[in-house]
Amino acid sequence: MLIKVDKINLFDYKIYEEGSNIKPIVEFYRISGEYDYLFKVVVADMQASDIFIKLVNGVDLSNIASRLAFEQIKYTTALPV
Repeated sequence: MLIKVDKINLFDYKIYEEGSNIKPIVEFYRISGEYDYLFKVVVADMQASDIFIKLVNGVDLSNIASRLAFEQIKYTTALPV
């Protein structure tokens, strides 16, 4: 899930305080480019996804873009050193 916010400082405070307690968020990053944050969210179904989106909608957001993964092709935590 990509999030673009209107007021970075307000969102920063809210996400750093509450983000670690929101169970569907398994990873989150502050990123450069068109969007400000990237969330990796794991939910059981679309209903749970809708509930998550309502949780983050309490903040001044410019845009939320979601991408769905239907199949994991590769996953590794090893660094290519």
